Amino acid sequence: MNMAANIDRGHDRKSAESEHSGVADAILAKLPSDVRQTLGPDQIAALRRAANDVSWSSHPVNIRLTIPTIFNRYYLVILGGSERRDKERITAERRRHPLPTLSNILFLLGFGGLAVYFSSVLIAMFASLVLPLFD
Repeated sequence: MNMAANIDRGHDRKSAESEHSGVADAILAKLPSDVRQTLGPDQIAALRRAANDVSWSSHPVNIRLTIPTIFNRYYLVILGGSERRDKERITAERRRHPLPTLSNILFLLGFGGLAVYFSSVLIAMFASLVLPLFD
């Protein structure tokens, strides 16, 4: 492994630690103040360590887009990699986030429609360039 890869991995680890520390701080901020005041420094440090121990590794496919519109901004995240979750967790997440929802179906129909449209435009452009060669 080259030096740049080592530096990048170290940077990823540091940013992940600060991200998880941010998660711990967000949890602490959402606690009622009377509960938060009962936590000692050791308990707060343990919470931060627990947030750092969550192993969220990088994904081989990591596409994050922000799509601005007239009224709002939307985001799209596509992550991919080898499956490491156990079957129970997959089942629980499928129950919590089912694929066949109205918004998912509308998104897939819109995305599919755009893909078909742009494919047909590209085919028409290609045909107009290639067909004259055979005349």
